[in-house]
Order: sequence, then C-alpha cells, then structure tokens
Amino acid sequence: MDAINITQNDFLDVLFDNRNKDYGAYNLRRYYERRMRNAVGITAGILLAMTGAYVVSNIMAKSHPAELAAVRPKVTTLTEIPIDPAEKLTAPPPPAAAAAPRALKPMIQNTPPAVVPDDTKDITPPPTQKEMEGKVIGSITTPGDVNGADIDAPVDLAGGGGNGVVEAPATTEGTNNHPFTFVELMPSFPGGEDALAKFLRNNVRYPSVAQENGIQGIVSVQFVVTTDGTIQGVKVIGATHGGGLEDEALRVVRKMPKWRPGRQNGRDVAVYFTLPIRFVMQDQ
Repeated sequence: MDAINITQNDFLDVLFDNRNKDYGAYNLRRYYERRMRNAVGITAGILLAMTGAYVVSNIMAKSHPAELAAVRPKVTTLTEIPIDPAEKLTAPPPPAAAAAPRALKPMIQNTPPAVVPDDTKDITPPPTQKEMEGKVIGSITTPGDVNGADIDAPVDLAGGGGNGVVEAPATTEGTNNHPFTFVELMPSFPGGEDALAKFLRNNVRYPSVAQENGIQGIVSVQFVVTTDGTIQGVKVIGATHGGGLEDEALRVVRKMPKWRPGRQNGRDVAVYFTLPIRFVMQDQ
C-alpha cells in the first residue's frame, strides 16, 4: 500500500477503529493534504510579496532620483582670527643669580708620618702651632680668607657659612607620649629581678572567684616606664582568663614604686615594658 492511499478516510477509519481518534496521529494523517496546500500557498505568497517589493522599489528609484541621491557631507570653514601685532608677549624675568659662596680659609699641607732611616737629613718638619693658626689642615697649602668658611663646614648658596656642627633632626620618640619599644638599657625594678619577684609574692592576692573555679594562668601586663621611672598606661595584653586575675594583676602593677628608666644614647627615655604575672593554684 502506497503513502497516498494511507491518507484515505476509509483506511484511517479502519486503522483507528476502536482506538482513541482524539490522539494527534489520526488528525495529522487525515488533514495531511490540507496542511500541504496551506504551506505551499503561504510560501508562494511570501515569494510574490518579496518580488513585488523589489520591483516597486526599482520603479520609485527611477521616478525620484533627486530624493534618493546621497546626502553631501557638511563642510565647515575655519576662519582665521587676526592677531594684533601691537601686542607683544612679555618674557618671564630671568632667574635670580645665585650669590657666590664664601671664600675658604687658608689651607696648610699636612705632613703625613713616614718611616725613614735614622741618617736621613732631608726631613720636612710638621707645621708648628703658630703656623696652623687661622688655617685648616689639608692635602696642599693654599692661600685664603682668614674669616672665610671652613672647608669641611656646609656653605649655602646665599654666601652664609656653617659652624661645622651637624644637628640631628628633632624627634619625639622616647618621650612619655611616644615611648620606645626597645632601647640600649631597658627599664628595671629597683633592686633587680629578685626584688621584683619578692614584691609580687608579697602583694599578689589570688582572687577567691578564681580559686573556687580553678582558674589559673599567666596574665601579661604592659605599661610605660617614663623618663622619671613612673609607671603609666597600665593594661592587659594577650589572652584573658577571667575570675579576677586581670584585675588583680593591674592592681599590683599600679602599686609598684618607681622603676629605673631605660636609657638610649646616654639619656633617660620612656619605654614600653611587658611583665608576665603567673597565677598558679597551690595544689597544682
């Protein structure tokens, strides 16, 4: 049986007898020819419409050539602005000439020491103290101005000389507001470490709350030893344990006498100091 006969209604009725004809396969086969005609008609209509549009556009282009001509770009003409020749540009003033540096002091040649035989007669003696007055020691002997600048002293461009002393820049480090963290000689408790240990044994009281709850550990207390040895800025750093251990450590540190301050470059300075205080139960 060929494909054309399959679409006949009598065959379809026999094929779908006692079956669900509402299923899509029955309608697809029954109206197959109608769908094909519709598809061919729609396709032909689209092709005719496209062909007609093309023909109409060609006819309109031939009948209205001026309207469809390309738009010419707009040309902008630049107008030169005349410059008044009377106006003259003012040149900037030349930089101020730097003043000549001050003259240098007279220089006298230094006689370097040398090992010579004892019978050597041609020996150049070193300059005397009187010969060196008002002069500087150098590699050669040159004249100069007695009131001139020292060759080793800084001389500015304005002609002013220096005094040969280079001062360190001012700094606030080491003051009570800006303490050092580490110095040449760290602060110390009066009497040394043994005296500090004795002070802690005599003054630390184990908090009752910590004893009842079995709380123990090391409390790190940081403070500043100022330039006169006073204790300031006392605080707990690191892990906390509770039970009153931190409060007791702060109380004892604040009760300490003045320390020996730290020293840096030969002067007393303020320094941070961290003191660990250990709380241990007696039965541990």
